[in-house]
Amino acid sequence: MILRRMSPEEYKNVRIGIIEELAEAILANGKASSQNVLQIAEHEQDDVLSDGTETKGHFLYSAISNKNTIVGYVWFGEITRDYGNVAFIFDIHVFASYRRKGYGSMCLKLIEGEIRENGSNIVELYVLNSNVVAREMYLKQGYMQIRGNEVGAVLQKRLCKNIH
Repeated sequence: MILRRMSPEEYKNVRIGIIEELAEAILANGKASSQNVLQIAEHEQDDVLSDGTETKGHFLYSAISNKNTIVGYVWFGEITRDYGNVAFIFDIHVFASYRRKGYGSMCLKLIEGEIRENGSNIVELYVLNSNVVAREMYLKQGYMQIRGNEVGAVLQKRLCKNIH
């Protein structure tokens, strides 16, 4: 499996799915009513990725299987916390027909490699508590909860530096 930089056309195809996932998180956190949640999510998404795949500090990749099939996508970026710069995984999405085949774990390991190469050693992500499969995968891969509530949690992992 490889990660390949996502093309603008591929982003157009997955953008609505990203917005729907964001809307679910916004709704779960009680930050909007169901009547306007898609509009809020779309506005937030376009705010964060103002230049789509070319947005500075954000990295969008298509996940490509060994059979040269797009099985999902990943998105991470650089954010600043009061304790320093971290790489934040905004989304790991494996398309439904490819789930439960190890692609999520493979994507996570490949993302961590990209993050290490970019010079970061702290990775964070947000996961809804209702997404039990993803949460268990992250914990199994060494992520630890640093904050959370009844809806979801921010998980963090410190990566080892590459030794050459």
